[in-house]
Amino acid sequence: MNTPAKDLTGSSVAGGTPETDQLETLVQIELVGTLARQSRDASLIAPIGSLFLAFLQIGYVPLMSILAWLALVTIPDALTLLRSYKFDRVPRTLAAMRSWQAHQTLIHSFAGLAWGSSMVFFVGDATPIEHEMKIVLVLMVVSALAVIPVSTSLASLTGFLIGITAIPLFHYFAGSHPGHLWLALGSLILLGCALHFGRIAHQQIRAHVLSSAINDRLASALSDANLTINETNRKLQEKNLALTHAMENLNNQATHDELTGLYNRRYILQRLEDQWQDIRRYHTACSIALLDIDHFKLVNDRFGHGIGDLVLKGFASRIQGELRQGDIFARYGGEEFLLVLPMTELEAAGKLVDRLRQIIEETPIIDEPLTICIRSSFGVAELLPAEAVHDCISRADRALYRAKESGRNRVELAGKDN
Repeated sequence: MNTPAKDLTGSSVAGGTPETDQLETLVQIELVGTLARQSRDASLIAPIGSLFLAFLQIGYVPLMSILAWLALVTIPDALTLLRSYKFDRVPRTLAAMRSWQAHQTLIHSFAGLAWGSSMVFFVGDATPIEHEMKIVLVLMVVSALAVIPVSTSLASLTGFLIGITAIPLFHYFAGSHPGHLWLALGSLILLGCALHFGRIAHQQIRAHVLSSAINDRLASALSDANLTINETNRKLQEKNLALTHAMENLNNQATHDELTGLYNRRYILQRLEDQWQDIRRYHTACSIALLDIDHFKLVNDRFGHGIGDLVLKGFASRIQGELRQGDIFARYGGEEFLLVLPMTELEAAGKLVDRLRQIIEETPIIDEPLTICIRSSFGVAELLPAEAVHDCISRADRALYRAKESGRNRVELAGKDN
């Protein structure tokens, strides 16, 4: 059976949802915890009032009566202290809290009766009415002071106030002195006022506890939401990073040769088109060179395609390491490569590629798993503003063909017409 939810005034609210029931449970548990702390603090200062009232009785009643009353009034304070220090070991369940509160209500009721029993221990037939009024005044002060620390539980406050008032009221109504009626009326008025203000204090305490519980739940929910958002952002960043890497890989595959890692034919032709636009706009020079590994088919036939692939990779790496910043090197197809030399006229381009040819010739292209030396041929042409890119490549290709026909391992420069 669900516990009815309550509003800020403490009244029950019908039809509470599981979430409001859970919140109400948290509030009631916190209220009992507050009652335990406040009851402990009240029991620590209670001896001041009881010793003061006992001191007022010196010379009026026997010492044994004073000591007996002090012992009686000390029992509930001692029980409260003992239970408050053991409160941390009580399970934080609604049933356990209600049980603890019920027992504490009995102790507070007993404490009220102990204080009210002062009318039995200290008042007799010969007691002056003025001395009775001193006792009544102390009891009224104790009743008023008990409103705040005990108002966390209306049941405990009611039990204490009724207990401290019941015996004096019986004494007043049974007494014969005219002043007893006024004392009884004043006690009833004080009881009503204490209960009224105790109820108001209880509502305020409960409202504060409920507000704190709601704020804690909101803070916890906000923290969980932030954690969820952070986790979602982290996963989103991981996915974005993976997507970026995938796009980079796709772009790399679209623009690079898989074996050598150089730019591929499609990319180099697009770059040449862009370069041609710059030549026309800024009237700058640009040369291109087609280069080919001499007798590469013999390498494949003799050593296999695996060694042939190593030769291609070694050749690409060797040339790439000797280029200037801004030069563009690409695999054009098979064992044929294309080199773009921006800001370079034909004669300078011929000298540059001849140096590359000598480098290739002078040292083995691979050393493992066997040593292989190769030679290469070059055809160089300067890109002219009035011609298309493919026309310039055709001129370089014809120059490369002449280099091969002339004995290979050489550089041939293409004229404007050939």
